Amino acid sequence: MPIPTLILASGSPRRHEILQSAAIAHEVRPVDADESIPSQTPPNRVPAILAERKARAAVERFGASPGKQIILASDTVVICGGEIFGKPTDSSHAAQMLRALSGAKHTVVTGICVTDGE
Repeated sequence: MPIPTLILASGSPRRHEILQSAAIAHEVRPVDADESIPSQTPPNRVPAILAERKARAAVERFGASPGKQIILASDTVVICGGEIFGKPTDSSHAAQMLRALSGAKHTVVTGICVTDGE
């Protein structure tokens, strides 16, 4: 039986590097997904919700072939003071975020979704 193709539904260089360093053959196929989250959602649940959305978007975009393709999607957030720190918009914003995180207790949470489309 042939090995299914692993599709990394992410443009993250780090995720690609992790799979490469583990010698896991994969194809990088980033997708866009709705990243809006209701305000009452607990911050630590957000990555799992977004990872599942990205996986579903990849299934819709690339199709699904159980036994032939496996889709891997993930999302990571930094939580500080009960708030999610999103991606910085520019270098100034990145510096501001790093200053806010420096010396402050914060949590990094990653959600992962793996599917063959079924």
